Formats: sequence, structure tokens, C-alpha cells
Amino acid sequence: LVADITHKKQEAEALRESEERYQLIAKCVPDLVWIMDLAGRYSFVNTAVERTHGYTVDEWLKLTSREVVTAAQAARDAVIMEAELARATATPSERNLVITFESEERRKDGSIFWAEVSAAFLWSDDGTPIGVIGITRDITERKRAEAALRQSESLFRGLFENHAAIKLLVDPETGAIKDANAAAANFYGWPRGQLRTMNIQDLNTA
Repeated sequence: LVADITHKKQEAEALRESEERYQLIAKCVPDLVWIMDLAGRYSFVNTAVERTHGYTVDEWLKLTSREVVTAAQAARDAVIMEAELARATATPSERNLVITFESEERRKDGSIFWAEVSAAFLWSDDGTPIGVIGITRDITERKRAEAALRQSESLFRGLFENHAAIKLLVDPETGAIKDANAAAANFYGWPRGQLRTMNIQDLNTA
């Protein structure tokens, strides 16, 4: 009996130390770390939630996953979870695979922002799915940078295609013509599609 009690105390102590290490790691991670059950009820979240979503830890743990994303995202999440759970159940070797997707998240003040979510299912010893663990990263700045890049590329494309002067995009190493504007097509007498298959040397010998 004494040995049994000692063993249980050792297990409890090991579990406590493991939980403390987990809590410490979660505090050091700048992104949102969370655990929820399959119904979307949270059992753990780190303090990053105050910065990313504006909730305290206690407030967040009273919410469900559907309440912290847009309605459209909640619908997408349901489809993703159903598909991934079916795949993982059918293929046990893939149970620990991490899935990553973009998510429309909702802050406490109602504002919406884009995040990148990486998540994996949690399984019991008998192979039953019991929850999901994940990391949510705010990618607002990345989205802004991507939008700015698209706008810049669109502006360049407009200037390139509509410029009155002859414009060619040429690979500096091979001389292959990557693109040509309408002025170049008119000047050389080749359709733009044909020019894109040619080399700059072809024009010099034409």
C-alpha cells in the first residue's frame, strides 16, 4: 500500500512539473496557443490572447470557437474539421499531422483580422479524438504587405502595357523575352504572344 501511494505521488509530481513546463513554454510564445474539445469549448489559452483578441484568459475560456471567428469562418472551420477528422481516422499514421489555414478572427471589440492557424487533433490512448491543439498568429501586417504588393504590381502592369514607348521584359541571363507591351508588338510586327516565345537576339537578326 505504501509503495502504491508513493508511486501515485510520483506520478502526480511528474504531471505537475510537466504542466508547469507547458505553462512556461506557452508564456514564452508570442502567438496564441490554445486547446479545445471537439465541441469548440476551450480548456487552455495563453496570455497572448489579450494582445491578439483583446480578451482576458478567463473571458476566453468562457467562449466557444464559433464566437471568436466570423460566421463565414465558423462554417469553413466546420468543413475543415470534418474532413481532417475523417482523414485522420481513416489513416492513423496521419493523426499527428498539423494543418495550417487562414482564418477570419473576431476581436472582443468586434473588429476583424486575418490570422494563420496551425492545429492538430489530440487523441486518447485508445485512438479516440478528444480535442484540438493549435497556434493562432496575427498576419494582419503580412496581408497588408501582400495587398500593397498586388497594388504595386497592378500599377506597374498598367504602366507597362499602356506606355507609348517600346517596352520589353528580358531575362538578363538568357535573353528570353518574358513580356512585351502593345507598342513593342506594333513596332516589331509580332503578336505579343509570339514575342513572349522569342529571344532578344531574334529581334536583332529580324
